[in-house]
Amino acid sequence: MPIPLAAFARWFDRTGAPELGSFLKSTATVPGVVRSEPPMGVWRDPGDRRKLIFVDGASVLEQILDKGPRNMRVEMWDLENKTGRYIAYAVENFALSETPTGTRVTWITDFEPKVQPPDGWMIRSYVGEDYRDFMQRGLNAMALRAISDLGLR
Repeated sequence: MPIPLAAFARWFDRTGAPELGSFLKSTATVPGVVRSEPPMGVWRDPGDRRKLIFVDGASVLEQILDKGPRNMRVEMWDLENKTGRYIAYAVENFALSETPTGTRVTWITDFEPKVQPPDGWMIRSYVGEDYRDFMQRGLNAMALRAISDLGLR
C-alpha cells in the first residue's frame, strides 16, 4: 500500500481491524460481511471476540489471539455456511512491514479441515482460489479507504 508504515499501522489499529468486515464484499463464490456484533470487547485487544454476519445470514465467531503494533492473529470458528461443514477453524495472521513505497500487508489464513484426509483436499480450491480472491478484494478496499482517510490521494 502506498502509505507510510507508521501511518498505516495507526489507521489499521483504529479503523482497519475494527471495521475489517466492512471491506469484505461478496464475490461470486464467497458471501460478503454485512455487519459484526461485538459480543465481548471492542475488537482491539487479545481476548476480544465478535461475530461476523454474512450476506447469506450465516455467521462466524472470531477472537483476537495476539496483537502487536505491526501484527495481529485472529482465530475464527463456528462457520455456519456450507463451507463451514468442512472447516473446524481458521487462524488469520496479519503482518505489516515497511517497503520502499509504503506498507506491505501480509494476510495469511490457515484452515483446519474437519474432514479426512487431513490435508483438506475438499476445501483446497475454495481456500486457494475463492477465499484468496475474496481477501485480496478486501485488502484493495482497505487500501482505498486508508488512502482516503489519511488524505493521501
